[in-house]
Amino acid sequence: MVEASFYTSLICSQFMDVRRKDFWPMFIHHNATVVLIVMSYITNHVRIGCLIILVHDSADYLLEAAKVFNYGRLQRICDVLFALFAIIFYVSRLVIYPGWILNTVAFEAREICGHFNSWYPFITLLSLLQVLHLFWAFFVGRVVYSSLVEGKVDRDSRSDSEESADEDSDGKEARPDDKVVQNGKKKL
Repeated sequence: MVEASFYTSLICSQFMDVRRKDFWPMFIHHNATVVLIVMSYITNHVRIGCLIILVHDSADYLLEAAKVFNYGRLQRICDVLFALFAIIFYVSRLVIYPGWILNTVAFEAREICGHFNSWYPFITLLSLLQVLHLFWAFFVGRVVYSSLVEGKVDRDSRSDSEESADEDSDGKEARPDDKVVQNGKKKL
């Protein structure tokens, strides 16, 4: 119930956050996760819901911690945490999830439990999540590639700009009393 509440709050807060290129995939992901958790609780397939929570949350903590250290300008710690995040993300969502969870629900559950009506929505939503995992694996791979090849990561590739409208290109907030001198003329 706590996880369903958490993902529901992410659905609502997503409309107030910085809009990223993956807004709709993230929206679909959060909705599918809430529906899967609630369905697993209602249909007494709690194991499916618990495994979904475990797989999805295992890497997310490291990503949030990496963001905190990035904002704190502690780049080495950020890089280590992001590397751990990438490893756990790929293992949990591209190996464990399809290999055990999706495979078990798609093929073995019908043999063990017999036919149950909620099987079709479960397999549809679980497959949808796997497609989204592949989508985000591409973004994670781009960040890992750029950090290995170029030695640094400039910004989040999911967004057009990390800066808000009130910031200049140096990341400092623009104040109304700041004047810019260009070609000998002052501009406000």
